[in-house]
Amino acid sequence: MALTAGCGTAASSACPVRPVPYGAASQLRAAGELGGLPAEAELRRYMNDYGAERAALRAACGG
Repeated sequence: MALTAGCGTAASSACPVRPVPYGAASQLRAAGELGGLPAEAELRRYMNDYGAERAALRAACGG
């Protein structure tokens, strides 16, 4: 019973993690650095995945 106690609706509506906010200057710098990578760089795929995860987290957490 204790293992399922955290599975109720009240717990699922809480947002345990919030995306870290990045300022405009930091975002511009990151975009420039990412833009400097070769088109086939694996880091580009990682960053796309990270962006999608952040968007989903913002949508789930109302922010």
